[in-house]
Amino acid sequence: MPVNSKKISLLIALIFTLTIAYGCTLPRIVIDPNKKTEIEEIKRPERAPIKRVLRLQPMEPRYSEYSLVGGRLIKEDKDMKVTMHQLRSCCMSKKPNLLNDLFEKNYVLMQLTIKNKSKKRITYNPSHTYLLAGKMDYKKPLNYTDLYDIVSREDDGVVPEVKLSRLRGKYYDLNTSVAPGGRVSKILIFRKLTKNSKKSKAILKLNEIYIGTKTNSVSYLFKVMEEAVIE
Repeated sequence: MPVNSKKISLLIALIFTLTIAYGCTLPRIVIDPNKKTEIEEIKRPERAPIKRVLRLQPMEPRYSEYSLVGGRLIKEDKDMKVTMHQLRSCCMSKKPNLLNDLFEKNYVLMQLTIKNKSKKRITYNPSHTYLLAGKMDYKKPLNYTDLYDIVSREDDGVVPEVKLSRLRGKYYDLNTSVAPGGRVSKILIFRKLTKNSKKSKAILKLNEIYIGTKTNSVSYLFKVMEEAVIE
């Protein structure tokens, strides 16, 4: 009996629609004029697992000394240029890397770059910096002691001091000094954002940046957004 081509076309269209809409397995239609139509199931390749992560999305600055360029928030005046952005990937290293572990656990890693345009030394103390998302999600940058406590809980046979030694010079811990004409770029590490901060506004404020004996502060505004990330 001849195959009804119109019915076959409708069947193929229906199967394709269901596959796209519901992620069903994709069948293969085998048509032989001398036999009945056969449908052979083909398994779709497994999709990479996806997780939902809260990220800081920079908000358009309100003041003239601030700008937003390529996802980076910048404050610049005659004395200094301070740039901030959240890392979206981390970290190219053949050895086990604590920063990469923290990134995978959704800690907030902010790249902070300070360029000294003045003739005086700039001193930055991260202990006076904070991140506030919404009304309740308040965080301070993690220092050596905080990170030591985190790695001490891991039972992987690696001494905490060894792990932390690999981060030396890569993150802000104690006072950082920038000579005239100099530039420093390191990472501020914060614990992950709470679910309650989703879609709220966030402020990252750097207090007490000294240029000589004169103190300055820098504030960056963000919105907490949920992003789909392939694991």
